[in-house]
Amino acid sequence: MSNNEFVWHFSQNQFANATRNNFKLTYLLSTDHYARLYNESLSGEVLFVEMYDKFKPIRKDFSRKYSLWLEAKGMYKAQTVSLANSFDELVNKKLPKWDVEVQNVFIEKSTEYISIFPGGRSAFQKGAYDIRISKLDRLYLSVSKHADLKKVSEDILAFYNFIEDIRLKQQALESKVKKASFTIEKSRIKTTKAMYENLALLMNHFSAEPYEIQRFFELQYITNKEIIKDDEPIIVAEGTIEPESKITVDALTGKFNSNTQLVINNLGDTAIEVYTTKLPSDNVPGTTVTVESKRMAIVNCGELGAEENLYLIIYNASTEKTATYSVGVNHYGINEEEIK
Repeated sequence: MSNNEFVWHFSQNQFANATRNNFKLTYLLSTDHYARLYNESLSGEVLFVEMYDKFKPIRKDFSRKYSLWLEAKGMYKAQTVSLANSFDELVNKKLPKWDVEVQNVFIEKSTEYISIFPGGRSAFQKGAYDIRISKLDRLYLSVSKHADLKKVSEDILAFYNFIEDIRLKQQALESKVKKASFTIEKSRIKTTKAMYENLALLMNHFSAEPYEIQRFFELQYITNKEIIKDDEPIIVAEGTIEPESKITVDALTGKFNSNTQLVINNLGDTAIEVYTTKLPSDNVPGTTVTVESKRMAIVNCGELGAEENLYLIIYNASTEKTATYSVGVNHYGINEEEIK
């Protein structure tokens, strides 16, 4: 190994490395370090009092931003559940009712009926949220042309406005989460830098007794970092995929960067293939990630295709089985150059 390739571990900020993409771990590690500094400062020794006083506002700032980030995620999750429940109501209650009311005027398979439900009710059961909402708007426009279906068209319009409002609020909260993620990431970097500086001071102070340094950090948080995960990922898309079919996750468009960490959960009985493309119609690239049945994959967007790609594609290659999936965001990618 050449000198250019060798990286001395003391020249790396291990706190920053260990907590990357994990605000919960940062919170636990910094809170524990803060408590130990406080306990040591009670001795009155100048070094520890100064370390405590300097670290206190940094840790407090991170703690507040962590709370705001959790709040934003919670609000977004609640709104997403509300949106999913609204689509369940649309598919299982509203559409069957409207279908019956339309058939009371136009028999099934008639020209008029087909013009209202060209793809049947199943057209509303899958696909991106915004596409299905647009189909609901088209349904209203089709029904509103018939005077005998006036009450039906009014009901459709009311539900369309209702579900569109929920979707709009969900997208606004998604932006709030991204903003909170950017803000807390800046604080994470500042917090881990302060801990690294404290480590240097402690190494100097305890150079003859280096084992004493361990009293100031809970090392299990670093050594067992893999079991300390941030809260549940934000679900941006979920559903089923018919055999030999693919779906496009529009929630990815223009919102994430190559470092955005996605949690792809295959809940079904057949493997799924995941990748990104510049256009939905593009061919499958060589960066496809396969997630086997009943397995979960955590990948950065950059692993799924070029950074300029806007569309996340999930493909079910099975000729017989329907796939079931969910895609969540574990951590919004942060542009470190912006932070610097």
